[in-house]
Amino acid sequence: MSARARIALTTAISACAALLVTGCSSTSITALRFNPTPELARVSKTSDEVMNEHALTANMNIRSIGDDLDRLLLLSHPSRLSPEPIPR
Repeated sequence: MSARARIALTTAISACAALLVTGCSSTSITALRFNPTPELARVSKTSDEVMNEHALTANMNIRSIGDDLDRLLLLSHPSRLSPEPIPR
């Protein structure tokens, strides 16, 4: 192999290695320094996980309204004011 061919091969291998190390990312180092974890919305949760948690909480709150109203209107259990036992 000639010296010119070795230089061309070395240059090609170096270029491929540099491409593999840097990747095809369009994110600049400044953007990464500003926000190193762009996929996280909270300390340990992504925005999808936060939205799922909010949806589950809202669903549980809406379903709990009926139970709360029963307790408020004293319909959740029978009265215990009668001196005699009341058959069910």
